[in-house]
Amino acid sequence: MPRPRRAITLVFSSLCAANILAGLFPPGSATGDTLAGALAPARWTTGTWQRWEMFHSIPTLRHMEMHIVARDAGGGERIFGPLLPGFGEFEVEGEKRPYYLFTRMEFDPPDPTGAEYLRRVGEALRAEDPELVEFSVVADLGYIRHLAHIRKDGTLAKRVTETFGPYPLRDEGGR
Repeated sequence: MPRPRRAITLVFSSLCAANILAGLFPPGSATGDTLAGALAPARWTTGTWQRWEMFHSIPTLRHMEMHIVARDAGGGERIFGPLLPGFGEFEVEGEKRPYYLFTRMEFDPPDPTGAEYLRRVGEALRAEDPELVEFSVVADLGYIRHLAHIRKDGTLAKRVTETFGPYPLRDEGGR
């Protein structure tokens, strides 16, 4: 291959590699912004502009709160956060891992992950208060509505509360 052709191939390949890498950096990062700024003319001209978050699934939830409701034999209820260990509170605005966990876990009937989560919640609740007899997992969800419906009345999400359980905390022997 002649030297000028080799140089053009090297420059073009380097620009393509930089373009791909620039799309992987989160918006607002120093490296991502520097690369994006330098590559902007080439990206808009060739139509290769992209960002890493373009490949997430379409959001279905605007709002999500999870909690555990545990009951004692007298019907009294206690509310616990859903995150183990320690029954931490669930906040969608913070850590995304719990959001993805709870949107993929099945409770009724439980998939293997859901069954393990329920088992661990049961163990933690028995350790917290031996007088508790059952618990439920409650999800307060805000499902994003279709754009046509939002335009009609301005309501972004439809609130739905789903309750899974109750799940017993005592084994067959009453312990």
